[in-house]
Amino acid sequence: TDAAGTTLGFEAAQLSDAALQGLLDLGYVDRRVTTVGALRGTSRAPLVPPFGAAPVAERARSYLHVNCSGCHRPGGPGRGDIDLRAETPFGATRLCNAEPGEGRIWDVGVWDEQRNLVPGEPGYSILYLRMNTLGIFRMPPLGTDVVHAEGTALMAEWIESLSACP
Repeated sequence: TDAAGTTLGFEAAQLSDAALQGLLDLGYVDRRVTTVGALRGTSRAPLVPPFGAAPVAERARSYLHVNCSGCHRPGGPGRGDIDLRAETPFGATRLCNAEPGEGRIWDVGVWDEQRNLVPGEPGYSILYLRMNTLGIFRMPPLGTDVVHAEGTALMAEWIESLSACP
């Protein structure tokens, strides 16, 4: 996206050093870049695998960064005025107990209680609800026609682990 400054796709922070070296060795990276360190440049440290053994909050934030932050960031095309980049502190994401600018899901019966994210309550959290549905409310809105079961399970686990907002 224009706001991300890149196309949708993987970035250096998502890949291990071995994967980055493999891309360099195969010539898939700008020939002026000759080392993994140069390829990483000033980017953040590698993201934790979302389905690994790291703490659930780190895995969830990694998943949101990879799958959502291309649009959901300052100046991005994603609606809702949220910032899902991994480097954004959780309290600054505008997720926790925040009134949604858009995106309430009218057919789940909890309209007034919905917030972007309700600690301990995935069923009232628009973040989870929109990932766990198809049709006009689904997230992501394009490029998929199935609910990502592992991703929604991770979001539910993370939301359930939260007891309060920062």
